[in-house]
Amino acid sequence: GGGGRRGEEVCVACWAKGYIPTHHLACASCAGNGSILTVKELDVWVDKGTPEGHESMFMEEGDAFPNCRAGDLLLRLSFAPHERFRRHRLHLHANVQVNLCDALSGRLPPVEHMDGRLILQAKPLPAPLQHGDVLKFEGEGMPQHRDPFNRGDLFVRVRVLLPSALPKNVLHVRCPSSVDVCKGLVVEP
Repeated sequence: GGGGRRGEEVCVACWAKGYIPTHHLACASCAGNGSILTVKELDVWVDKGTPEGHESMFMEEGDAFPNCRAGDLLLRLSFAPHERFRRHRLHLHANVQVNLCDALSGRLPPVEHMDGRLILQAKPLPAPLQHGDVLKFEGEGMPQHRDPFNRGDLFVRVRVLLPSALPKNVLHVRCPSSVDVCKGLVVEP
């Protein structure tokens, strides 16, 4: 993507002298400073998996002052927080809400990845999901910088949503299976 850069560039009206020799007056373009505040667009390519804090140097794209070459610009990468995922090196962490019926039957709903793909649980777990359980999806994390085929893992923490109310018959009848318990429950996030 592109980004703007504010900096100083040598005034071309007076060639960094700060005055016009023929008139012996301060240069109107730079107000006698010999340099002008400018905004310049720079195109920056960020590879997949580039870690936070990665630095790139842009030679002679920094500030320029009279009788000096332009300085270098150092770009340090930082990320805005994602609404659903947290990154730790190559690994991703996410919380997923699971309704009571799916938790009792060991099923995790599909997890939408950052790129829009749906991550599906291969098969239901033999035991019910507990609130706070963490499931690991190998190879579904961030790609490694400069080796995008090597990926971290996705860790999903289960958040079980309990129903806001139980039907009266569920409170008094012992159901033989978790599926029977789930019939008629209203779950509100």
